[in-house]
Amino acid sequence: MAEEVAVLREFRDKYLQTSTLSRMFSAAYHRNSPLIAAYIVQLDILRAAVRGILSPIVFGIRHPFEMGILLGVSVMMFVVCFGRVSHRIRRKSDKFE
Repeated sequence: MAEEVAVLREFRDKYLQTSTLSRMFSAAYHRNSPLIAAYIVQLDILRAAVRGILSPIVFGIRHPFEMGILLGVSVMMFVVCFGRVSHRIRRKSDKFE
């Protein structure tokens, strides 16, 4: 994942190093990450989980406009589906009253 690591490093240097709080977070990450990485590398399931978590983050950094569209569509779908489900629940509960 060398290309993905390069994207994350560039993001860190360009955006995360701009405030005191983010520099403190970055310092804590660099202090603790070798131990965490040593543990993750031993288990295939953890490596896959970390890649699964980092892949959409890297995609969002590389393609912020597309990620914004995906997130917007996802939120709209959630709202529509949640509205339908809550409407069905209300209709069913009205039948029992």
